[in-house]
Amino acid sequence: MLHIRHEDYDSLERSSELTNPKPAETADAAASTDTYALRFAGRWGAWLLSVQAAIILAMLPDKRESSVLDVGGGHAQIAPVMREEGHDVRVMVSEEASTERLLRSGVPAGDISVGSLMDLPFADRSFDAVVSLRMMAHVKDPAGYVAELCRVADKAVILDYTCNQGVGRIGTWFYLPKRLIEGDTRRYKISGRAEIAEMLERNGFVIDEHQGQFALPVVVHRKLKNPKISSAIERVLAPQARRYGNPVLLRARRATETA
Repeated sequence: MLHIRHEDYDSLERSSELTNPKPAETADAAASTDTYALRFAGRWGAWLLSVQAAIILAMLPDKRESSVLDVGGGHAQIAPVMREEGHDVRVMVSEEASTERLLRSGVPAGDISVGSLMDLPFADRSFDAVVSLRMMAHVKDPAGYVAELCRVADKAVILDYTCNQGVGRIGTWFYLPKRLIEGDTRRYKISGRAEIAEMLERNGFVIDEHQGQFALPVVVHRKLKNPKISSAIERVLAPQARRYGNPVLLRARRATETA
């Protein structure tokens, strides 16, 4: 029988990491471009982002002065807003090119880190909250990605995903027409709430808030380009949006925080 000495396990693990490295994750790169930002240009785009920002700010564990890590946040949609509200925000991106919009939006270079999104260069529980937008529908290894977000979060993880409810599932059926309308839609994954919950629970986090952002598909609002009309429609349909809308924003708290 082959016996492996205890001190040999570390070298075996290091060897395994070298032969089976975590896959590089650059799902944030596409959303960090000026071309992608055009999807949210104008008054209607500002309205879309304001709905998202209001939900996220309400989900942060502290109203002010939370330490927050925004993973994959080169789109600069939420980091500047959280900073304006008094939170201490660091942004993690996978490529140097993904820092450009952040810098132009006023995020200091010293608050931006570039490196692996699957092996974040921070100690366990380094931040009060970890936020990740525009990522779950595109990452190669969702379970591994969620595990890394949970590792560095002390109190809460906030993320968005396309849920297999309501317009989320319909959008996958009509991907080609949607792409013809929008012109630059990427293929994306849909997930079930139970699937996401299991990933989080495996890492010691429990969902305590789960909210759909829009009752109508975002592409409809994008084509309306009228925030007054869109806002009125969504106010009427708000109960449906919370239960069946997409994309979904959720907050999961560390289990010891919910006890």
